[in-house]
This record gives sequence, C-alpha cells and structure tokens, in this order.
Amino acid sequence: MEAGWIGNLYRFSYWLTKFIYLNVLWILSATLGLFVLGFFPATAAMFTVTRKWLSEESDIPIWKTFWAAYKKDFFRSNLFGYILCMIGAIFYLDLSIVRDTSNPFLQLTYYPLLVVIFIYLLTCLYVFPVFVHFESRLLHMLRNAVLIMIMNPLISILMAIAALGMYGLTFFMPIFIPLIGGSGTAFILTWYSHYAFRKIQKRKKRAKSLNTGAYTDKEAMGR
Repeated sequence: MEAGWIGNLYRFSYWLTKFIYLNVLWILSATLGLFVLGFFPATAAMFTVTRKWLSEESDIPIWKTFWAAYKKDFFRSNLFGYILCMIGAIFYLDLSIVRDTSNPFLQLTYYPLLVVIFIYLLTCLYVFPVFVHFESRLLHMLRNAVLIMIMNPLISILMAIAALGMYGLTFFMPIFIPLIGGSGTAFILTWYSHYAFRKIQKRKKRAKSLNTGAYTDKEAMGR
C-alpha cells in the first residue's frame, strides 16, 4: 500500500466505500420489510457490522454478515424496537397531557417528566449497541442499556452531541442520508458504546481482583 497522502487517500476511499455500501444495505433491507417490519432488523444488522469493524474484523464480508444478522434477529429486534416505541409513545402522551392540563398537581410533574424523557432518549442511544453486544433477554438488555447510560454520563452526553451532529449534517445536506446517514451514526454510537463497555469491564475486573485479594488475606489470617 502507498505511503503518505496517497495511502491516506486510498484508506479514506476504501472506508468511505464500505460505509456507503453498508448504508445502502440498511436502506434496502428496511424497505424490504416495508419499514414497518424491516427498519429494526436492518438497523440491528447494521450495528452488528459496525461492532465487528470496531472489534478488528474490518475484512468481514459485509453482505453476508449483514444478511445473517438481519435474518437471525428479525423477530427479536422488531419486538424490542416496538417495545421502545410504545414506551416513547406513552411518554409523549403523558407530556402532552401534563403540558395542556390546568390541574396544578399534574403541572408539578412537567419538569420531572422531562428529565425522565431525557433519560429515555439517552438510553435509546445504547439500545442497538447493547442489543448486538450482549446475549440476554429483551428486558435485561433494556435494563443494561439504562444502567450503562447512568454509569457513563459523560459518554452519554457525547453520544447525544454526536448523534445531533449527524442529524444536523443530514438535515442541512440531505445527500448524506443515502451515503452515510445510517452507517455513520451507527459507527459513532458503537464506538462510544464500546468505550463505555470497556470501562465497565475494567471496573468489574478491578472489583473482582480486590475481592479476591480480600478473600485471600482472610484465608491467610485464618491459617
């Protein structure tokens, strides 16, 4: 491979092509399910690919990996996605009621409800990274997403800023939507999520080593 700016240009073109290809697969696969049934499996499959890219598996066959994940998680991802949509719809309905009510007691819940909705939106940023990273039941994955978000507030805020940045980019320059609108966002969220996962894993290892050390000291004292 060429060194210098030619090599950098080659690498940039190589990865840009991969991002565009993955984005096109995401759009076409979502359309295949008429969006109603295709959006969540396509999104889960896209996050599966970006997760493998960040796990040093950059040479994976994109189509084969994407399609296998799409079929494997078709029902679970739809169920998970529509559970989240129902929760979001309930929050929106609650907010509409509280905002328009003349009941002073309900009005007191307006700002606490906004805080809960903010937490919900931050949790949604972790949903698909958690979905493709952990093998567990859906409610456990939702709980994990909430806990990871709470344990990493700075990363969560940075994820939100990055997601809003991608939204602004595609809003003002719609040409990016079919190019990297989905795959670029998925990669950014996966990158931040992996950083949060690694931090939690380090904490667990540290706590485990401390507990093991304390246990060993007690054994030694007992002897």
